[in-house]
Amino acid sequence: MKTFIEFTKISALGNDFILINDINNTIKKYLNSSMIYNLCSFHTGIGADGLIIISPDSEYDFRMFYFNSDGNEAMMCGNGARSAAYFAYLEHISSASGRFRASDGLHQFTISDSVINVSLNVTDSRSIIDKEIENKKVYFINTGVPHGILFVKDIKNIEVDIIGKKLRDYKGFDKKGANINFVQIIDKHNILIRTFERGIEGETLSCGTGSTAAAIVSYCKSFTNPPINAINKSNEILKIDFKYINNDVKDVTLEGNVKVTFKGIFDLYEY
Repeated sequence: MKTFIEFTKISALGNDFILINDINNTIKKYLNSSMIYNLCSFHTGIGADGLIIISPDSEYDFRMFYFNSDGNEAMMCGNGARSAAYFAYLEHISSASGRFRASDGLHQFTISDSVINVSLNVTDSRSIIDKEIENKKVYFINTGVPHGILFVKDIKNIEVDIIGKKLRDYKGFDKKGANINFVQIIDKHNILIRTFERGIEGETLSCGTGSTAAAIVSYCKSFTNPPINAINKSNEILKIDFKYINNDVKDVTLEGNVKVTFKGIFDLYEY
């Protein structure tokens, strides 16, 4: 039996996502991790860093469910959240500002043309853990997703996939390991960043929660001051802003462009 599902593909600073409107709550129950993995595969599926389902919520504009390209659900994705807000707006699920729920809690968003600003939940920014791993100083912090931060002098020549794969399995911070971010400081308001993402198991062009982790750690190390522009591998900018109150980070927001790359349909039972 053929079951056709409409989808939209959105790129957020190089992170690309498959988005599905399930506001009528009829699709999510049929999707499993194997299907999501196959849909996200680049040569045999649609191809994406992750899949996002927009579902109804009893209190807020919508509920966002985010799945990595390995098919497993994740707590949060910063660029995914910005894409979800834009998609909900395009689908007339929400207005140009509102609130939505994700696995890590409540988020607020505003939309101005294709620039999307989304709040991020950083619950314990004071718990920055620094470890010496394979002769490398790594700072660990959770910004909705666990991240490791390494400061480097020449980011262009870093072997992101090789080093990232070795460090991502550090279980002392999170039992599932962590994303690994390589950061080069440009000045007080600008950093360069490259990210190895767990669940994708390779470098991505951008990572919202990783850029946030890098911005917070670089501030706490007195390298930068907010707002901080994180310039990713594709040379696009994600602006991270926050306040530092009583030795804790508050009111974290991510702001940057998103764009629809294409729309289509797929047969659910082909995957």
